[in-house]
Amino acid sequence: MELKTEILGEDLHSARVDYKKKKKWYLQSYLIGIPEICIGYRDTNFILRKMERVPLDQLYSPPSGTLQDAYAFANRILESLRNFCSSPGYGSSSGVWKVTVQRGMLLEQPQMV
Repeated sequence: MELKTEILGEDLHSARVDYKKKKKWYLQSYLIGIPEICIGYRDTNFILRKMERVPLDQLYSPPSGTLQDAYAFANRILESLRNFCSSPGYGSSSGVWKVTVQRGMLLEQPQMV
């Protein structure tokens, strides 16, 4: 199970996750085989007010053909990350790196620590 949080609306009944976030959560969980997501809804003070467990197939239903696109997108990101980590000067050093992905490609990033 994967845990996600979302800000609560004006009242407990107005908790909704937007379409783009649902799609992102679906793809993340689908690609690694997680069948269910637990969503915690919090208020503006970061206090958890509501929780729900959502089976992945009820969270988002992709149109046919889009899973192949999602796999191709994930493959481009992972391939870029692999190349970045194995390139001279990066893969041999330890530390924390901030990674930014734009259009499926890794952007050059400075080492943070």
